[in-house]
Formats: sequence, structure tokens, C-alpha cells
Amino acid sequence: MKQRRIELDLTQRDLAARLAVSEWTVLNWETGLRQPRVTHYPAIIGFLGFDPSRPAKGAEPSLGAIRRSIGVSRRELARRIGVDEGTLRDWERGTRRASRQIEARVATFLASLTQSRKRG
Repeated sequence: MKQRRIELDLTQRDLAARLAVSEWTVLNWETGLRQPRVTHYPAIIGFLGFDPSRPAKGAEPSLGAIRRSIGVSRRELARRIGVDEGTLRDWERGTRRASRQIEARVATFLASLTQSRKRG
């Protein structure tokens, strides 16, 4: 984030205003003292032009990457689709696989969230 900010000749204050956070938040993110909340990911991805948590180019986006890109916490997604948060974590890590029925439910939910955020 810092590199992109400097490339665009922005101050931390400028970036904070763009991301709707405080200067201290930007400083803490850039120095690694804090990690962004999932709700900040859509703005960060918009600023950077890519998801910094996503695997290398060409790889399919993971469920976690998609979830973060729309700013939904793991807890919230698990609650909305009716599964345990630990189960969702395992799906995101690839250590467990969801049934086709659950995958369809997740895809439907994420698509509806993505569409509603595009309209709003």
C-alpha cells in the first residue's frame, strides 16, 4: 500500500481520506502494526487495483479472497449460509470441501451481495 501511495504522490492523510480511515490507521497498516478489517478490503482493493491477499495471477480467486473483496467477515458469511465459522475457515484454506449444494448456496449468496453492492 505504501508503495502505491508513494507512486501516486499521496500523503498518508490523502490516502486516509480516500479510504475513509484515520491517518493513524494508514500508518499502522503501512508499518505492519495492524491489519485492515475485512470491511476495509473493498476500498483497499479499489485503491491498489488488486487484492493483496489473493494468490498469484492466473490462479482462481479463493472463497476467502472473494469474501474479503466484498467486505464480509468470515463470521457473517458463516451465519448467513448456516454453517460453522470453523467449517468456512477450512473451506477457505482448502482443507475441507463443501458439498455441491452448499457451494451453490455460497455462490448465490456472494453473487447477491456483489450485485447489491454494485447498485448501492
